[in-house]
Amino acid sequence: MKFAALVSGSILVGSMAASAVRAETPSELGAAALGGYTMITAFAGACKFEIEKPIAAVLDGNIRALVTKLAVPAGTVEAMTAANAKQLSGHEAESCVWGPDKFNAMIAEMAKESLAAATKAGVEQAPIPPSKRPLSSFPPDAAANPVKEKAQAGIGGYVAILAIGKLCDFTADPATVRTIVDNVNALQPKSELSDKDIDAMVEAGVANFGKDKAKYCGPGPAKYATAVVDMAKYAVAAAEGSGVALKTVEAPKAEPAPAAAPAASPVAKAPAPVTSPPAGSGTLTGADAEAIAAIARAYGEATVSKDKNGDPTIKVRSKGAGWTMSFYGCEKGTDCLSIELYHGFETDAKPSPERINEWNRTKRWGKAYLDKDGDPNLNFDINLRGGVMRANLDSDIARWVDMIGDFKAFVAKK
Repeated sequence: MKFAALVSGSILVGSMAASAVRAETPSELGAAALGGYTMITAFAGACKFEIEKPIAAVLDGNIRALVTKLAVPAGTVEAMTAANAKQLSGHEAESCVWGPDKFNAMIAEMAKESLAAATKAGVEQAPIPPSKRPLSSFPPDAAANPVKEKAQAGIGGYVAILAIGKLCDFTADPATVRTIVDNVNALQPKSELSDKDIDAMVEAGVANFGKDKAKYCGPGPAKYATAVVDMAKYAVAAAEGSGVALKTVEAPKAEPAPAAAPAASPVAKAPAPVTSPPAGSGTLTGADAEAIAAIARAYGEATVSKDKNGDPTIKVRSKGAGWTMSFYGCEKGTDCLSIELYHGFETDAKPSPERINEWNRTKRWGKAYLDKDGDPNLNFDINLRGGVMRANLDSDIARWVDMIGDFKAFVAKK
């Protein structure tokens, strides 16, 4: 990972760890500022770099000003530094490649967001003095690709959101998840990251945040759903310069107020049976065909029926293409263990087996094959054993809908 991208991700982590909510009050802004400052000192410690004395003095003075003005509890700064150091643990090889001189030259840039947040909180701050050797004096990396780095940094910001959600089993608003997935897909070509790379980034994020799970999961799902909006702003800022127009992640809409209770009836009615988890619950299982269909309806028309074995099947039509969700491994028509997403279409110009093999060789998602009539088919399996997060399933369906269009274009191209 490039240094600039790592810095962007680190400031995001420091700010999220400090507040996990919107940085609006002086204390939240101060926590975000301290998150950035302590990440700088954590970098220095992890890499065994000595911060130049004039720079160190200003950093120390700015931190003390925040602690004094905002009455930060004793030990907070040390705890934040240790937490940020834990985030860097195991990544020293890529974090420290630039050496102490370039690190010192980068500190003024790294501290910009902390200075802005502290100033907004009403705490006077001194500007970071220039290092002995200005950043402009360092030769550019011969392999540097600013557009790629910015795109990777933006994806890194969105990955942090997804990783925390996966670690804590939190789910964001479905519209929010779709926007994040769309933005990652938009950045991906310029980032030169494969689907496998991004999946690995999410898993690495889960492992990294899992080192201090209580900090990231403690605020709870409601705080997470709100914090996602501001975390996404960091991702957009990190991606600035990539040339990719990103969608705005909107604040989740407030649930409508419940209707007033009706007047008491002389005959009490039994409550309606609960056939699926309540809206917003974290996971779905193979017993939740209706809830799964509700997610599919965000992409088109979806109807639930039963196949000849009594197992659920969902027929969907989206973007002009019909496809099916078939449930497998079911127990008496429920508690199913997996879903197969299937799409097939007839074409006069039959693709060759070599063309279909090329799809399977070059595409990670979706298995293609020819049926007995030589027509192309595509399927995609989803494991439901143990449950699946709503956000993950929504992301898979979004990927599948796009994949159908990609597959048709692929088959049509000779």
